Amino acid sequence: MTVSEMNRRWRHKENLVLAFGDGNAITTSSSSISSTCNAPMSTAPSSTSNAPSSTCTNSFTDDLPLFDQSFVIQDSTRSKRNIDAAAFGEGDPDDDEDNDDNGKNDHDHTNTIDENNDPDDHSDGDDDDDDDDDDENVDDLLLTTNILDNLVGAFQNWIDNCVFESTFIQQHLSPFMIPVFQRLSITLRLGETHINNDPTSLLADYVSTYQTTSGDKFDFLSCEVKPFGKKSSSQVQSDFTKLGKELKQMVDKLLDYGVESPVVVGVLVEGYSMKTYSMRLIEDGCYIFYEHGSLTLLQSPQDVHGALIIIEHLIQYGNIL
Repeated sequence: MTVSEMNRRWRHKENLVLAFGDGNAITTSSSSISSTCNAPMSTAPSSTSNAPSSTCTNSFTDDLPLFDQSFVIQDSTRSKRNIDAAAFGEGDPDDDEDNDDNGKNDHDHTNTIDENNDPDDHSDGDDDDDDDDDDENVDDLLLTTNILDNLVGAFQNWIDNCVFESTFIQQHLSPFMIPVFQRLSITLRLGETHINNDPTSLLADYVSTYQTTSGDKFDFLSCEVKPFGKKSSSQVQSDFTKLGKELKQMVDKLLDYGVESPVVVGVLVEGYSMKTYSMRLIEDGCYIFYEHGSLTLLQSPQDVHGALIIIEHLIQYGNIL
């Protein structure tokens, strides 16, 4: 997606802006995204609709397209100190000069013929790429088989219109989520769980954790679940707002640890509707909160035909990490 396409999307779409004034408090507004990522956030965003600056370009993977909504979270206390500029197309200008010099040198040798190079020969690199594709297809097939096996077990103990969060997650989400993230060596914790195992952090319904070889643990996935028919009149903030805060806490911890350009993911479930998100820090104090897709969970064993759509999306979703 080009910068102009991104600007056009943001200019004509009423997007939700999550504004972190002091790094903790959060306000929401239906106004469009402001034109500057580093604008002071002591007040709510302006209602004037402006295209975002070029620093807010979409540098995210193209494996999953942006859907109708993308959101900006701003926190003036957070520095983009660990962002790799080259990853966002901000490479060293000296590199361009070096490339020009290399191009000139190559031009000087354009008439040189390598008699040992047979154009009909296929390089080993192409064969290696084909082998990698075959291995990936086999892995996806095994993953799909594993998920379908999990669904068979879930169908045997299926509870219609389940209103308990833990049971709802085990029945509707775990058969899909566990195999997808386990193959990435990421474990999932079910239940009211603190983000990053920090008692002062928010509680999520479902969290995934990766443990490094040195024993450090980091959270990469957070889920907020509201089963069908369950209402919470005492809830201070929406699950969407809560999910955005949780993902921000995950990104901040990875940045503090020294991870370059970290990406974390989140899932929001309301009834049988599931939406997938990701978040990353793209500029000083500027977080991008992407919505990747909206799916419908299985409401009964008779909806098994919809399982493959969920599997395909989650396989692509897992490739983000």
